[in-house]
Amino acid sequence: MRKSILSIIAVFYFSFFYSQSKLADVLYSNFEYPLAAKAYSQSESLTQKQKINFAFSYYFENEFQKSIPIFREIVEKSPDDNFLKYHYGIALKSTGRYKSSRIILNELYKSDSLNKYLKLQIESIDSLIEWDTAKIFKKLTAFDKINSSSSEFSPSFFDDGIFYIVEKSKEKAIFNNINFLDNNDSLSRKERKEFTNKLNEILAFGNSISPRTFVYKMGLDISQLFKTHENPIPESAILNNNTIISHKNFNVTSFSSNYSSDKIFYTRHPYLNNSNSDASLNPIIYQGKLNIEKRKIYQRRRIPVKFLSGSVGSGEVCASSDGKTIYFVSDKRKGMGQTDIYVAHQKKSGTWGKAINLGPLVNTPFREGSPKIYDDSILYFSSNGLAGYGKADIFKCKIINDSVFDVHHLSYPVNSPADDFGFTLHPFDESIAILSSNRSKGNGDDDIYLAHMIPISPYVKGYVFLESDSSRQSNTTVRLLNYNNEEVDQFKTGFPGKYRFNLAKNKVYKIIATKKDYYGDTMVISDETLFRNERKDIKFLKDKTIQGYTVLRSNNERIPNVKVNLSNGINSKKLTIYSDENGYYQFAFNNDSILLVEGSNKNLYGIQEFNIDSNYRLKKNQNLLLDSLMKEFKGKVINEKTNQIESSALVYLINMEGMKIDSCLTDSTGHFFFSLKIAEDYEIHAFKGKADGVANIHTSVLYKNEKDIDVLITDDYTPTIGKVVDSDTEEPLSFVKITIVDSTTNSKDISYTNDQGNFELHLQENNIYYLIIEKRNYFTKTLILNIGDSLPKTIDLNKDYNLKLSKSGFLIEPIYFDFKSHKLTKNSRAELDLLAAYLKKNLYKTISIFGYTDCLGTEEYLAKKFNVVLGKNRATATRRYLESKGIARSRVNVIGRGAVNFVNSCYKAENCTDSEHRENRRCEFQLNDI
Repeated sequence: MRKSILSIIAVFYFSFFYSQSKLADVLYSNFEYPLAAKAYSQSESLTQKQKINFAFSYYFENEFQKSIPIFREIVEKSPDDNFLKYHYGIALKSTGRYKSSRIILNELYKSDSLNKYLKLQIESIDSLIEWDTAKIFKKLTAFDKINSSSSEFSPSFFDDGIFYIVEKSKEKAIFNNINFLDNNDSLSRKERKEFTNKLNEILAFGNSISPRTFVYKMGLDISQLFKTHENPIPESAILNNNTIISHKNFNVTSFSSNYSSDKIFYTRHPYLNNSNSDASLNPIIYQGKLNIEKRKIYQRRRIPVKFLSGSVGSGEVCASSDGKTIYFVSDKRKGMGQTDIYVAHQKKSGTWGKAINLGPLVNTPFREGSPKIYDDSILYFSSNGLAGYGKADIFKCKIINDSVFDVHHLSYPVNSPADDFGFTLHPFDESIAILSSNRSKGNGDDDIYLAHMIPISPYVKGYVFLESDSSRQSNTTVRLLNYNNEEVDQFKTGFPGKYRFNLAKNKVYKIIATKKDYYGDTMVISDETLFRNERKDIKFLKDKTIQGYTVLRSNNERIPNVKVNLSNGINSKKLTIYSDENGYYQFAFNNDSILLVEGSNKNLYGIQEFNIDSNYRLKKNQNLLLDSLMKEFKGKVINEKTNQIESSALVYLINMEGMKIDSCLTDSTGHFFFSLKIAEDYEIHAFKGKADGVANIHTSVLYKNEKDIDVLITDDYTPTIGKVVDSDTEEPLSFVKITIVDSTTNSKDISYTNDQGNFELHLQENNIYYLIIEKRNYFTKTLILNIGDSLPKTIDLNKDYNLKLSKSGFLIEPIYFDFKSHKLTKNSRAELDLLAAYLKKNLYKTISIFGYTDCLGTEEYLAKKFNVVLGKNRATATRRYLESKGIARSRVNVIGRGAVNFVNSCYKAENCTDSEHRENRRCEFQLNDI
């Protein structure tokens, strides 16, 4: 990586060849590897030690190809030198000669099997072979507009450009008059004088070793980058480039900005000169505020991380979006390696907590550095202790609550055999990345590169901000909805009000954001036009919101991740969302209305109705109460004639589709037990001998299950048969749902026609039944069966009733109404439009409309049969709408039936929720021939 002394490659020639190799030794001992390599190459003869220096001069500058023949020669002369053989093997590995490298490294490992680094290098060869054969389309280009013969490093993005640090050239250096020849006693006085003059000519900073650093801010039009292969960084992309930090008494060697203000975090590195040669060389992490006009940092304060002494190094700092979490590198004691990556948090009091080591998934016994936190959830860092190309490679991991997950190596060409570090992505265009590297073909020591990270999966991200003042909104819930308005994902914005979602390809999404009294949304289509246009900001506008917690009814415990359905009627779902990790839910609405909110998860269920009008208290939390999804129900089987308990009776549990889902035998006390899902309808069918009977259960949240469910069985019934056929073709219809409802007990029995369209029922004399015949894409038919006291052995319904069904060509649904209302809803009008279109095409058909109500109301209300009147009003309102669509009044018959023939088994008001009552407030249709 970046050395403390910068160098430029200068071509020079000495007239005194005899001292050329000695000058090379001076350059090598002072880390001027490119110049040392040049000097060694021009020497007539070299000792074995000088040849070793020659090889490492290329090796340290990542010129592995040039170092290999020199290593080969010196290893042949010193075959027992494992140090040389190891670096020879690494040079071979770094140039892709994996087979030769593996032979050398395996030989070394046999004699040093405890060497972790040797083991790592051998294992990494297998990874490299896999990486090199993978199809990766990432592109990399040097940022030559800013790279120079000096060092450019620590790049980072802001929304509209980049920050980076430069070590300036000779005229900007601090001249400290350090003597490079102090430790070279072998030089004669003449050689020392000549070498001193020559060093002043060829070194980048003469005899100075403390070049100054400057922080730059460059405006970039990111959309212009990588548009063409020939010119990935066009001149038009660079908007401006200005120095923003320049201090004479210290260097800034890493830099991290804070979105909220002019606050910055940086690494402060002292100069070294003769006057302060005893000063600590440790970098120290600082914070301050930036004055761009004066190019200074003011209010400079060392960050007092607990247990982080100033006597140890700490640097390469980066900060979270809110500036309350920092990641940094330190060589503090009790670390895991030479340098480790740590995290520290600022407390509410403003003090900083202790340095927390990120652990063995990130840190190794070797060197880790250059942490960059992205979107407060992904950490990029460099390491030479994890399997990589050879030197420091770039890795990424997820980081949640200081825990590390899913560590990945970034593939070539982001990583190379050289040192690669300081990687991060653009805040919005994640196909654009920036990094530093000291690759051999660079302009200087460290250079800056841009990477095009294609292909990438589709995503969307943006800010949530107030329309009134453009302030970015943290602590805002953002939801990703699919085409059906169902929540796919959820995001809580932190600072600075940014959200992000991964998307599936070629889908339509809606993104909604809510905060108390605010709402905003945007649409996104994840097709090819989204690429590099992923930023979708959301504008917050004033709006009404309902919010609260999903809680257990029994103890008010908050339950997270509950599915919440919002609707304004039966079969009229508007939105599906989930409560957050704290059980908090929230949604917005535009108009006054009645809204139904239903919550459920694997084990819980709850439902609540909101009547939203001008008096509604918007500020108050509306908690959604949840109960156990399953309840234990018990019942007993009783012989209706003898009033005796029936033991060993066979009991079937049947759902509302007529499917048997469980069965049991009654015990010695005649009891049966079932665990049932709440808010469902079930049929209990009991048999013993020739006697049978039916009871129904509606497992409402409010249902009191302490009492037994009585199932009365009898053999005093008359077999009843029927056959359902298509009205046009006279063909029998199979799997037609047959529901028979006892008007006295409201009990239901459900069955289905067989392949010949036949069904069988058991009816009793002197009773009235509702017979409901249903099949998909056919008009439902409801018949009233008035059974007298003089019955044949078998009742054939086809003799007295029309059991033919007419095709509708579409799914015809009942229409629903609000409490005590006969006003048509928006969803109802949509259903009626389909019906009107059918009647216009089929002029020989008429329609009967049956209006039903729920069982709510006072005793007086029910006694005076006001619900029958309301049922007729609903049917009449439906007829008027059909008339407005061109259907003659004479073709529409209205019948008010009131609180009968319930859709569910909810016929006792105290046992039913608002939602369950709503299912019964409806109009149903029956098609007739003229």
